[in-house]
Amino acid sequence: GGHGIATFNLAQLGETLFGSSGASLFVVADGDRIPVGRVRPRQLVESVALDPEDPQRMLLVGAHTDQPLEIAFYPRYAPWSGPQVTKSSGGLVSLPAELSGEGEVRVVIRVEDPWVPFEWPRDYPSRTFNTFDVTLGSLTDSRGGSEQGFRSWLQRSAPCTVGPSGLPLAISLYASDDVAKFRVQGDVLRDELARAMSVHREYLPGAYSQAVVQTAPIDLFVAAGVTTLPPSGYVHGAALWESSPLLAVLANTNSLESVSDDLDRVLGESANQILDAGIDPFGPQGRFGPNEEVLARWPADRIESVWKSVNPVPGRLLDAETRVIAAKQMFDQRARIPFDIRAAANFLAAVKSVVEKEYGDAASSPITARSGAPGWASLPTLTIAFSLVERSTGREVEGANALHKLTKPYLVAMARMSPKLVEQDLILAELWITRWSSQ
Repeated sequence: GGHGIATFNLAQLGETLFGSSGASLFVVADGDRIPVGRVRPRQLVESVALDPEDPQRMLLVGAHTDQPLEIAFYPRYAPWSGPQVTKSSGGLVSLPAELSGEGEVRVVIRVEDPWVPFEWPRDYPSRTFNTFDVTLGSLTDSRGGSEQGFRSWLQRSAPCTVGPSGLPLAISLYASDDVAKFRVQGDVLRDELARAMSVHREYLPGAYSQAVVQTAPIDLFVAAGVTTLPPSGYVHGAALWESSPLLAVLANTNSLESVSDDLDRVLGESANQILDAGIDPFGPQGRFGPNEEVLARWPADRIESVWKSVNPVPGRLLDAETRVIAAKQMFDQRARIPFDIRAAANFLAAVKSVVEKEYGDAASSPITARSGAPGWASLPTLTIAFSLVERSTGREVEGANALHKLTKPYLVAMARMSPKLVEQDLILAELWITRWSSQ
């Protein structure tokens, strides 16, 4: 055409395509046939089944295409391992030897297309077209090494146990979406993982650098008891400051003066101000006051419009605008509080009593700076108060351990609601207690 564009109504070939294995669309120019598109059946095969004559082969039943097919096998109880990929040959598929003893697998089928490079995703797939579940015999979980026990636990045939060598995998699994793809609720599986990891919690900061995570799982650090470890020199690398400032601070508690440049670079100037002068210039940031109570009555789209107009730019972790962003994350979750907030608030007086008795009257000032109205507006008050309990427990402060057992479930829940705010408050708690302890 004069504009270099040609249209073609594929519906004209609807019946022909429906009864065939697909078609290719070519443009012919100067004698060259150039492929520009392909039409294929949405459902490539009707089903799959193990070959009764050879259990190491799988049959593709009711194929709707004669095109070469690629088949990916995802082990059900080893979602971290990624797919094993092979190709079909005349409707038969040889099972990869690596699948031996994996039990259930999810099979995904696609047309092999040399024109469109395709990297199979590592994540365990959801059910959709051309996916099938197949059982390849019984699950065996006797491989040893860092993966030992995880498969049988996910199958619910054995309890969750994690040794030191299995911590990186356990952290990766906890922080992934894979735990949400089992019949058991994801938070239940995470709680079981956290309890198993707590047995070796002193090794968890070191194992974290070997884990595959997108963001630091703050709720795991609380649930597994890492945030109640005593101040000491944990094994860690310099990269910890970038991947988890919370773990970096805890790992350097005994020598924060020697890492003041890292504190300023990652956390901001307020970190050294707390340590040196006992002043937090942004202490009230994150508090839910009268303005937030008014905002809470607005429609969600109006709130987002106002938020976009404010446009806070995240800086260092304890800078004012970064704290506001963290508080906004908690504000957005206010309607999803999974616990009785009045019961949680009843512990505030006990927290103030414990920290004031150990560190003096000024020890309740971070809590007071965050004080808000009863109800959801007290969430930022609770996070800083219960964070102070966590770090006081690590120092064996009188009364802190008993209080920690009561407040820990609330802090875990709030870390899942707003990990940014809880991470900031655990760091603030550590900075404050380090300051008070040095006086």
